[in-house]
Amino acid sequence: MVARAEESQYLACATRIGDMVCNAARPTPNGSTWWGRGFDLSRLPCELSGMFNGSSGESWFLARLAAETGQERFAQRAHSGLAPAVLLCEKSSRVSEYALTAGVGITGLGSLIFALADAGDCLDDETLRSAASNVLSAPLEHALDEVGFAELYWGLPMLVLGLLRLPRSIRRDVVLGEVLGRLKEARRTEDPESGALLGIGISIGIVGV
Repeated sequence: MVARAEESQYLACATRIGDMVCNAARPTPNGSTWWGRGFDLSRLPCELSGMFNGSSGESWFLARLAAETGQERFAQRAHSGLAPAVLLCEKSSRVSEYALTAGVGITGLGSLIFALADAGDCLDDETLRSAASNVLSAPLEHALDEVGFAELYWGLPMLVLGLLRLPRSIRRDVVLGEVLGRLKEARRTEDPESGALLGIGISIGIVGV
């Protein structure tokens, strides 16, 4: 009984936070929602930033909360917050440009894939799930070639998680293989004292390779 009481308290707290997030939302002329500019992404509108510095993070939280509480207000905000990401994923050229600008990790494409796919499952919304899968139609290899030290350290694990949230397909496995190939090469060549090895190890461990 104590465990259930604590669980109820956690959900009540999360619901209060969800109401705060909804109240802080800013509507846009096109009907979407955003919460202000994300960290260190002045070249991108915040509504297209990744989970950890853009509106897809708030939207993912609200989608999870909607699934737990059944509250439609959270689901509506989640949908409107992810609407720009859905539009982005409709054109492979925009996805490729986004990956180069925002990166492929936690501040960019990887977290966007994860947010769309997981929110789609939470809300049972095929539009969100399809948008996440549409990312695979874009040529992502060039963006992977541009991955720097920082994304080896804390970015690529998010891309791996995002890809694993997608339905298995030949294209998904090809992109995942590209990511893992780069990580394995980095593991062989990176300075053992470098913190990048932590992110590399996490990424490879997630997939169980």
